[in-house]
Amino acid sequence: MKIRDLLNQFDLFLKISDEVMELEIEGNFKSYSTMKDDEFGHTYYVFEDSNHRVELSETNYNCMLVYSTFPDRESPAHVVCYNDLGGIVSVT
Repeated sequence: MKIRDLLNQFDLFLKISDEVMELEIEGNFKSYSTMKDDEFGHTYYVFEDSNHRVELSETNYNCMLVYSTFPDRESPAHVVCYNDLGGIVSVT
């Protein structure tokens, strides 16, 4: 699914760039939560299932999307951070 589809699923209208909205992700998300970064003042919308985690921020242009996948909870996650242009900023 695309980020756009994920947001539509929850009737969320975030100011996310078109480039990020078109990025493909996997997951079976049933709900979301919000997380506040007090140090930098960003709010993240967090979607999780047993093997995926998506964090979206309208204001953090350097890391607008963080997409994590894990084969299982005991293995290290594969994390990709995308900027507001849909470019990869970091991979771990």
